[in-house]
Amino acid sequence: MEKNAILFVGEHPFGFTGNSLMMLSILEKLDQTVFDPTVFCPCDVHTYNPPTTFLPLNILSSGSEKDVWGTKKLINVLTNSNVSALVFVGIDFWRYAAVFDEINDLRRKKHFRWIGIVPYDLPNIRQDWITYLGFFDHVAVYSKFGYSILNGKLKNLSFFRPPMTNIDKFVPMSKKERLEIRHRIFPTIKDDAVLFGFIARNQIRKDPQTLLLAFRQLVNIRKNVHLYFHVNLDEGVYNLKQYIEDLDFPDGVLFVREPKSFLSFDMMPKVYSSFDFYLNISYQEGLSWTVIQSLLCGTPTIISKTTAHNDYNSLPGVKYIVPDQTKFLPIMTKKGQSWVQTKGCSEASIVESMVMAVDNVKQFRTERETIAYKTKEFYQPDNITTFLSNIIKKKKRTDAFVFAQHSSAGDVLMTTRSFKALRERHPDKKMIYMTQSKYFDLLKNNPYIDELIDWSESVFQDFELCYNPHGERILKGEFRSLDVKLSDMYHLLLGVQPSDFFIQEEKPEYELPKNFVVIHSSGQDKFYRTYKEMDSVVQRIPYPTVQIGSNDDMFCPSVSLDLRGKLNFNQTAYVMKRAKVAIVIDSFPSHLAGAVGTPVVVIYGPGPARVTGPVGNPNKIINLEADKLKYCERMTNCWGYFRGCKEPCINKIHPDRVFEAFCSLIRNQS
Repeated sequence: MEKNAILFVGEHPFGFTGNSLMMLSILEKLDQTVFDPTVFCPCDVHTYNPPTTFLPLNILSSGSEKDVWGTKKLINVLTNSNVSALVFVGIDFWRYAAVFDEINDLRRKKHFRWIGIVPYDLPNIRQDWITYLGFFDHVAVYSKFGYSILNGKLKNLSFFRPPMTNIDKFVPMSKKERLEIRHRIFPTIKDDAVLFGFIARNQIRKDPQTLLLAFRQLVNIRKNVHLYFHVNLDEGVYNLKQYIEDLDFPDGVLFVREPKSFLSFDMMPKVYSSFDFYLNISYQEGLSWTVIQSLLCGTPTIISKTTAHNDYNSLPGVKYIVPDQTKFLPIMTKKGQSWVQTKGCSEASIVESMVMAVDNVKQFRTERETIAYKTKEFYQPDNITTFLSNIIKKKKRTDAFVFAQHSSAGDVLMTTRSFKALRERHPDKKMIYMTQSKYFDLLKNNPYIDELIDWSESVFQDFELCYNPHGERILKGEFRSLDVKLSDMYHLLLGVQPSDFFIQEEKPEYELPKNFVVIHSSGQDKFYRTYKEMDSVVQRIPYPTVQIGSNDDMFCPSVSLDLRGKLNFNQTAYVMKRAKVAIVIDSFPSHLAGAVGTPVVVIYGPGPARVTGPVGNPNKIINLEADKLKYCERMTNCWGYFRGCKEPCINKIHPDRVFEAFCSLIRNQS
């Protein structure tokens, strides 16, 4: 049987981080008679502990000083290899957001599945993150919290509990064994002393400085307390060496990890068992291995009640601190790295919890067996081989085809001319139209569409046949340089004969005046496509006027009826169809006027009528453009990309030209 090649992307399986541990655990449990794994990771590391099973791995080092995560190298690897699946493991999925479009293109060409085994560790929904996750064929979130917050927001979403390497080593020990371990590791600590532990990296979300400050406060109010601070002081975001010195701890209360020392799997359970309490007071968690490991050893934990930590609320031995301070975290957003708001715990709340722990330590020491038993019962990992097999072997649908159009309203309307011919081309297949749900009304009751679905990149992998002329050809080409109307490009690219536009009309609840003129003042780009002189034109029109568009379009005070933001697409079609004339900006209303046959004056901004103009009866369409040679610094159609423009060319069109064009259309009706 031929094995499926899998490219795993994440941290080095022999590294020291939680994500490295997750990668190692997955690879150890993966059936390599079924899958042939390659690991793509940011950098090489020294092995800290040999894996428990023989792992014949091909590990590709990706990192460089300029590109730590190896985004460009990942594209090269995918381009020059044939894999059944690309699997992101553990990493923040937005690390590779800059090349998501390139990965998506390669997925369509090479037909691999794109899977994310990822955290979702923000306390709320970010739409830009939803957009990123929408690229994946399947998203597996490894916290119940993450799954619940994303459920309903993503298709092909599941909860996946990853395996933990060497899980059987994390077991509770007797009181005698624990004291022997403590004597060996921390020989200066008395038997009745209370020892707290903290094992983490020096990073912002772990908030190590606040924890140190809180422990320093505890030392002032409780005696015989200690903290083992297992953090590499030589790396990370905070200068912890200096901070520890500034806090001036008394001798013997704070134990700090030795430089360049690491905990082996054999040693970690012993260290956890030596603690009376484990601490993890982070801002957020996708999955905290250290919390699970400490609980499996029967060690009570004090953790912040945030994100994935909420998964453990049914376990004994978990003591929560409710975050009570606003904090900020650096993450990747739609407009680059930003600092987003989250919650953290104050030193006062941490001190309060540690005082409670110290005062009740005798009781907690009697509960360790129960804590370990309940945690082992709780932590039941999923089978990674079964998980991947079910996704990779998913059969593509052959009984339907997908037509994909991401946006916008005008473009969706343009595509409707191709539907009749496509259905005739595929008489035995259903037609599924995929776009953003806000455009569904445009396609309501279209006789050629069997199903409307919300936009999701993963849908392309579910069907053998997908049409996406805008995304695959128009956007990637130089369509703006052609002498072909955008509305005609769809059927030309698809190789079909166009039919009529289709949009269902819906009568609005507003009473329309007789012989009215439709007015539309602004396109999507308000700066470049707002005609500031529109109201002066309206004042000269001897008919009632009805303004359409969105709420944030420039208002014309002289209109008879303002319907901005009050109509859906179908109601707008009803109004447009019954207008005597329309005066609109180059956008959806211009194409709508052409589609329903309403005489229209179209006012253009930075794009030319030869490309973006409406299709319809040429005797009913008058296109007005500014003289770019005379008024434009660049002497060309800049399409709104030149953001240094001081006066958009649309406003160089004199109101007299607009009114004269309007009068010409009126005369043609007489």
